[in-house]
Amino acid sequence: DFCLSRGLGDVYKRQLLNIPGVIGVGAGVCEAETVNASSTDNCILIYLSDTAATEVLNQLPASIEGFPVIISAGGPLSIDAL
Repeated sequence: DFCLSRGLGDVYKRQLLNIPGVIGVGAGVCEAETVNASSTDNCILIYLSDTAATEVLNQLPASIEGFPVIISAGGPLSIDAL
């Protein structure tokens, strides 16, 4: 996992998960058009509950250690979705 190899793992996850409304944090490869890059890129994924307030968005970074942050809102996560 690229986040762990860069030392981004548990510290950032704990900080982000302490924000009310954040229900999950992960890492992945995002499409270029999603992150405004010229090719696919690694990114940080932040999942919000569907009841997360707009103020939550103001607390979330646009990037972490140079990796773009992609925010996904819309409900509970399930093991089947992972």
